[in-house]
Amino acid sequence: PASVASLFDGSFDGGYSLPASSTNVISISFPSGIVYPQGGIYISFYDNYNSYSGISARVSKSGVWSSLGTPTDVSVGSRYKVIKFAVGQIGTGVTDIELTINTDGINGVTITSINYLQDRANEFDPPYVSKYRNSNSVFGTLNVKTNTNVDNVSLSGTGNSYLAASTGK
Repeated sequence: PASVASLFDGSFDGGYSLPASSTNVISISFPSGIVYPQGGIYISFYDNYNSYSGISARVSKSGVWSSLGTPTDVSVGSRYKVIKFAVGQIGTGVTDIELTINTDGINGVTITSINYLQDRANEFDPPYVSKYRNSNSVFGTLNVKTNTNVDNVSLSGTGNSYLAASTGK
């Protein structure tokens, strides 16, 4: 079986299995703290192994724990569930995140990844394009390439932009 470290390796092919009838706590520590923790914690589940009976998240700041409330289902399909715990403006210095997942008496649960994405809205946009943000800013040029490494779409902040002549359909 995979170890809990597999939740952070970027691979969605396997997963970390939680047995039926269990309470599972996953603790994540940031010794230096997260200065501006606003964003989201995303938990991805493998295939249809997502029948948990309860799930919660909390964060610690200066030793004081705060619940992150009810998660939002941000899945784009019916089989591979992804949920988001919103991390609001809770101040600086979050040092720990704790996730608790309870499984029912019949079904196990398989988690494929846990991701924390910071999306603090200010003049310093995060260095990635996120499907979860209401808007994204890209400085310079963004190219989408074909599988043969040819630019198919080019969006430029300073010059000409173009879209592919054909959608491939």
